[in-house]
Amino acid sequence: FAPSLNLSIQEFAAEAIAADAKWYATHGIRSIFMEHDFSASPSFELNCFLMGQFYRNPDTDLEKLLDVYCRIFGEKGAPKMREAVDLIRKAMEEDD
Repeated sequence: FAPSLNLSIQEFAAEAIAADAKWYATHGIRSIFMEHDFSASPSFELNCFLMGQFYRNPDTDLEKLLDVYCRIFGEKGAPKMREAVDLIRKAMEEDD
């Protein structure tokens, strides 16, 4: 059975999204239907961006995608935005 995203309202799911997309591709799953309502999550747009990118190409580099996202949505604040993303990822890793 495929891994699930099992997102909480505050969860940043970059690593889970990347892993799920690779799992689907490895198992020959070419399309999925997803329905969710996490629009109140602070990482909603980022998670949607990552899902769209990874489900198109599961071999995409996560770090590069995070840089692209921060440049597009953070504009001049992209470096600070990327620092915040990395801080969140580190805190989640330490929490595991």
